[in-house]
Formats: sequence, structure tokens, C-alpha cells
Amino acid sequence: MNSTQKISHIITETLFNLGCRDACISPGARNAPIALSLSERFDCYNLLDERACAFTALGISKFKEVPSIINCTSGTAVANLFPAIIEARMSEIPLIVITADRPKDMINRGENQTIYQENIFNKYVLKYVSIDSSLQKIKETIYIAYQTAMGKSNNQPIHEKGPVHINVHLDEPTISNKKNTYPTTNDFKPIKINTLENNIKINDINKPIIICGQSNLNQYKKQIFKLSDKHNIPILSDISSNITGHPNIISHYDLYIDKIEFDTVFRFGKKPLSKKLNQQLVKSKNIFLIRNERVFNDDTNKVLSYNQLSNIIDNNSENLTTDWIKSIQKLEDTYLSNINSIMRKTNQLNEYSAAYQVLNQIESNSNLFIGNSIIIRAFNLLLSNSLKKDVNIFSNRGASGIDGNISTSIGISLCSKSIHNYLILGDQAFMHDIGSLKILREVDINLNIIVINNAGGGIFDYLPILNNDNKVNYKKLIRNDHNQTFKKITEAYGINYKKIENISHFKLPKTKESQVIELSVDKDDSLNFYKNLIS
Repeated sequence: MNSTQKISHIITETLFNLGCRDACISPGARNAPIALSLSERFDCYNLLDERACAFTALGISKFKEVPSIINCTSGTAVANLFPAIIEARMSEIPLIVITADRPKDMINRGENQTIYQENIFNKYVLKYVSIDSSLQKIKETIYIAYQTAMGKSNNQPIHEKGPVHINVHLDEPTISNKKNTYPTTNDFKPIKINTLENNIKINDINKPIIICGQSNLNQYKKQIFKLSDKHNIPILSDISSNITGHPNIISHYDLYIDKIEFDTVFRFGKKPLSKKLNQQLVKSKNIFLIRNERVFNDDTNKVLSYNQLSNIIDNNSENLTTDWIKSIQKLEDTYLSNINSIMRKTNQLNEYSAAYQVLNQIESNSNLFIGNSIIIRAFNLLLSNSLKKDVNIFSNRGASGIDGNISTSIGISLCSKSIHNYLILGDQAFMHDIGSLKILREVDINLNIIVINNAGGGIFDYLPILNNDNKVNYKKLIRNDHNQTFKKITEAYGINYKKIENISHFKLPKTKESQVIELSVDKDDSLNFYKNLIS
């Protein structure tokens, strides 16, 4: 065993002992010793394209809530990981990125496949670590990187989860033919980091609201419901929060938020999807972000732990009556009745009717990944507290990109082969990640992909940028109009395909086989239907 194999083994064994079990690997020569070492201990997935590889790992980490490992070779392969790393950072998903690199003395000398990989991801990783044969405390370094990815020190949460980057300089030869004799890995003591401290007082709480934003808040569900029940506080919930199935949830607030005069906001997770709600929040002085760790990328400077919040609310509870929540529920019932009436009668096929059908047809304990753009807004608008099914909602709302949706949902499906897995996304997002259909064909999972094909970036139709003077350029340069259908490309990858042109023919698949279902939408229908829905 040479030095590179020893380093690879120590890294692998340390991460395995810490609880990591899944590795997504893109093939290459420089990362060969790391990849081979990972293959001896981990569930490994070989993924040709580094961008898809990273998003697949992101999906695994989303589902398991522990770091999965990404491993790739040196050079531009590393740069292709960046979109998924950005999404992981912004949505606080733990990832461990292990990149192979040339020896340090070969950098900046014009060597082949050599770029400047040192801290290449900069502020989008929680920690950067450089490892080479001279580093003495590799185990300790890996341990600290793992703890950082989990947002912990001494196994106590102190800050957000996220990606970490371990760049490994590997000497040549990277592989030895000698028989491996593995070194032992010993325990070690973690470092200490200061924990969050906050002392904030709240006065005059009369009309509070709870906002559950664009984060998976399953871990807070019981606490949120307890807080709401005890003090009659309405819950304004985004679909990606997974906070559903409670009578105090207000789902259609986007239609009447300007009529709600709240005085205090308790926020869980990222900021909400609704532009109207965010505009109202700008006017509010009493906004408190509830979390038990330090926060980044948020302009809310008032942060409370859940225990602090409970104590404060208890001290102000004499001001809270049921009149407040009943007034909002009355508005909710009025708008909900109108929406249900329209949705039950419509024969139109668009993002809204598709979302409505999925929400009504999906079975409990299913996984549903929702793509960005119009489709997640349609789900958010149509979600109601009638969705009492235990459905696991996923989305990439950290940076809200349209890249990597297929590969992320594949990662989730790899962890949940025994249940139904669905992905619903637009045609632009489907085309952006179409190469990931290769992964879908090669792995043993069930994933039904529902593509809303509105012949371009339909969300831009909602923006005030189209007029007679720029109509041609708008369609070409902004909307990206096209006449593509996806039957041939899907079948070329050996995947089953089905096309739907009438909403009455849409049935959510219940068989555990992978397929692509294309919903052909009139590109002029969506905006008109939306205007009618909210009028």
C-alpha cells in the first residue's frame, strides 16, 4: 500500500465510522484510490456526469438527513459540482465533497488536468480542508469536517448544516499492486465551538402568525402545532415545509395577505415563496426566526430558540384570543370554496389542474419532488389543510435553480425503493437535466417523472416584460419557445413514455416502475387560468 492508498483508506474508514454510508462517484484516474476505497465499505453509485452525480448525492442527503459523499477527479470535473454545492449550502443539506487533486508541487506548472482547486467553492462550503501525505492528523481533520457538515460540535447543534470540501492531493503512483495492509483508525476528541446565545424580549403580542417557509421542517412539526394550538396562532405554510394536515394551517394566504394585519411574525425555515407575503414582511418590525443553531444568509437579526419562544409566548398569552385566528380562517374558507369550485369543474390541462390532481390522487407515504418555476407556485396555491396524507415533499429551493431536478429526485428514490416516488417539473428543467435519464435506466428504482410541457419558460409570461415591440425577441431570448416533445429521447434511454393531452385522462401511476409522463399544455392557457383562479 502506497501513501495515496493509505490516505484514501483513512478518509474512508473515518467517514464510515462516523455513519456515512452512501457515495456518488464520477469515474476518473486521479480519484481512483479514493473511489476504490469507498467501494469496499459504502453503497456506491457510479455516475458519469459530475453535475448529475452531485445532485444525486444531494437527493440522498435530503432524504437521510446525513451527509452522503461526492467523489470526482481533478480539473473541470470539480467545477461541475458547483451547482449542487450551492443548492446544498442555501438549503442547509449536509454533503461531503472529496475531490482528487495533483500533488502540490505540480500546481501552477502547466500540468495536464490541473486547475486551482484550493477553496474553489469559497463561501458555498462550510469548511475547506486540504489533505496530502504530509498531514499528520487526517482522522481529526475528517472528523471536524463531518461535524461541520452536520452543524455540530461535541455532537451538539451549533450552526446550520451544509457541504464541506475535502481536497486530496494524491502523489503518484496513485495505485499500487502491493497487497493492502490497512492502518487502524483510533478515536479522537472533537474541538469546541461557541454555541448560540440570544436574549430577546417581545412586547404587545396581539396578532401573531407562524410562517413555515421553504425548508423541510418535519423536525419542528410537533413543536409548531403545539405552539399554534396553545395560543391560537395561524400557520402560513409553504408546501416545501412539509407542515400540513392541521386545522390552523392557512394555505391560500397569497390571495388575501394584504387583508391580514399581523403584528408579530414567528418564522421557521427559509423565507416563504410568496412574493406578496415577503412584501408584507418588509413592513413588519417584529419578525423572529426560530431555530436552535446559528443562521446565515438571512437578514432577520432576531433569532430565538424554540424554548425561548415558548417562554416569551407564555408571558404574553393573556393577549391572545380565538378571535384573531377565526377572522383569518373565515377568509381562508371563502377563497378555498371558490378555488375548489373552479378546480372541480375545469377540463383544462395546465400546471394548476395537474397540481390539483396530484394532491388529490397521491397516496400516503409517497415521495413527491416538485420542480421550480410555475409548478411549485401552483402546488403552493392549491395546497390546503385537507391534505392530511403523510406525503414527503421535496424541492430544491435553496437557490431555486432548474438544474439537477431529475438527478436529485433519483437520489431520493435510491433511498426509498419500496414506496412511490414522483417528480413533477417543467419542460425547461427536464431538458436541462435530461442526461440523468441514463441514471434512471441503470439503477433499480421506481420514479415517475411528470413533465409539464408548456413549450418554454412559461413563468416569464407572468412578468410585465412582453409588449408588441419586443414580442419576437421575448419568445426567443427569454421564454425560449420550442416545439420539442420528449417521446423519442425518453424511449432512446429505454424508459417507458406516456403522453397526456386532457386532464380527465391523467391518473397518477401506482405501479412501482419508472416512466416519463408528458402533459402537453397550451402555453397561452396557464396565465389566463391563473387570473381566473385568483379573481
